[in-house]
Amino acid sequence: MKKPFLPVMAVLFVFSCAPKAVERPVPPAHPGQSAVIAPAQVAVTVETLKSAFILNGVDALMSEITAEVIRNGVPAGVFEGILVYKRPGFLRLRLFGPLGITAAEVFLRGNALQVYIPVKNTLYEGEVPAMPETLPEDLLYAMEQDEGGYEPLRQGGYTLYSFRQAPDAGAPVELKGKYIYGKNPLLNTALALYRDGKKTFGFSFEDFQEAGGKVIPATIKVSTAYGIGMNLRLIEPSVNNEIGEEFFEPIDREGLDVRPLRELPSAGTNRGGL
Repeated sequence: MKKPFLPVMAVLFVFSCAPKAVERPVPPAHPGQSAVIAPAQVAVTVETLKSAFILNGVDALMSEITAEVIRNGVPAGVFEGILVYKRPGFLRLRLFGPLGITAAEVFLRGNALQVYIPVKNTLYEGEVPAMPETLPEDLLYAMEQDEGGYEPLRQGGYTLYSFRQAPDAGAPVELKGKYIYGKNPLLNTALALYRDGKKTFGFSFEDFQEAGGKVIPATIKVSTAYGIGMNLRLIEPSVNNEIGEEFFEPIDREGLDVRPLRELPSAGTNRGGL
């Protein structure tokens, strides 16, 4: 893989809990039921949207990438690298700097996250909300439809909300996720994850393509509550093929300055996104 000379930068592919305004949840259905928010009669149901979730049917993915790092809405550097994903819950992102040397590496296994910055000889570790690979059955779901109106090229779409019921009867539900779908065709084009009512992570998906019999995005835009994000461009991705186990070994801690994830350099609060 060609790896041009690029500035070495920290990678923040991290779930975060930075302060953000709490979104008001949409009233959900009772457990095990679905709620449809106006209009009352739609052809697409909650179950239809759940089945169209972006990762459904993707068991493994490996791709060369270009990654543009965004800091407070301003481009801050471009890398080439590699992205590897495999169920259940394994993800590795490696970005290359000068002369092909690793500039940063991210390893996620379930809810355990490692971020390695070689130039600092520092490994940041901590727990984060696990990225959903399917939409959990133990959550409540509700949906709404955007009719699109009469604006040119605006076809409308759907929004799916997920909630967790509070353990105490009568307590408010907690918003856990927000999933945006295009209408024609029905594609999951964005999602946001929440903790304690605050957005921690956002993704948007663009330029859909077919790979390995699946329709996947060629462009993935990532935002975090810290105001640092990435625009990832997948280059000739391989889907649902065998991937070597060496990609799913945790980053070796020996000889590294190991610090908690909360010490990873941040850059303010993200005010954009879903």
